[in-house]
Amino acid sequence: MMLAQNTDPFFAIVAGICLVMVFIAALLMSLGIANKRKQQLADVARRWGGHSEPGGLFSLPRIRFPHAGRNVLLTHLGQGDEGPSYKTSLAIPWSNRTLRCEIFPDSPTYSLRRLIGMQDIEIGSPRFDDHFVITGIDEQAIKDFLTPKVQTCVGKIYNLKTGSNPAPGIYLHISGGWLTVTKNGYLVSGNEVDPFIELFLDLFDTANLVSLPGIVFIDTPAAEASPDETAPHCIVCGESLTTDLISCRSCRTPHHRACWQYF
Repeated sequence: MMLAQNTDPFFAIVAGICLVMVFIAALLMSLGIANKRKQQLADVARRWGGHSEPGGLFSLPRIRFPHAGRNVLLTHLGQGDEGPSYKTSLAIPWSNRTLRCEIFPDSPTYSLRRLIGMQDIEIGSPRFDDHFVITGIDEQAIKDFLTPKVQTCVGKIYNLKTGSNPAPGIYLHISGGWLTVTKNGYLVSGNEVDPFIELFLDLFDTANLVSLPGIVFIDTPAAEASPDETAPHCIVCGESLTTDLISCRSCRTPHHRACWQYF
């Protein structure tokens, strides 16, 4: 009994030292991963003729690069589900600042929403209408935007495998003069990011062919900022998704946690 009492403090000290060492190792590993990701994004930025912007204490790194006289912004969004998950978004200024449109994969969850009257625009293409939910204002402008070639571009991005999640997915959002496309995963390596960028720019260039004559894209300081519109929006309340988020298990569409619970 006396031996056990004398050795208890020793074991407590050893256990404490082990915990500290484990914490330090985990911290060093996290810093190493973060630095590797920053370097990968910097390499992506250089390949596309742009520059990277290091993240801060509460923000993730991002990159900007030019395309067709305007700047493309690549950002990452962290969100909570039953485990941590990330999304990667590409955004570019869009000529029609009044157009609001969201496109995402159909799911059993949204099928229930149709029963209570939530909007789903149909463009007359059975294959596209069956696979995607389309919401927004100015139905005719949305139909004009979704030409057969644009539909093909959306389908290619949807089927693009990204990150560790091989499931297809896409969240396309037009609002406030920005076209934004989001994929699941924290995409930083070239073999993941470059195909996404190529398909995104192809989508933009193809959609831009149907723009009305006389529309000119002009980069302004407002467009150079990181507008609230570059973040995905909740399909329940329509507000931007920034904090306290949850994703549908089937389609991965993000929602505010309160909106999800309310629905």
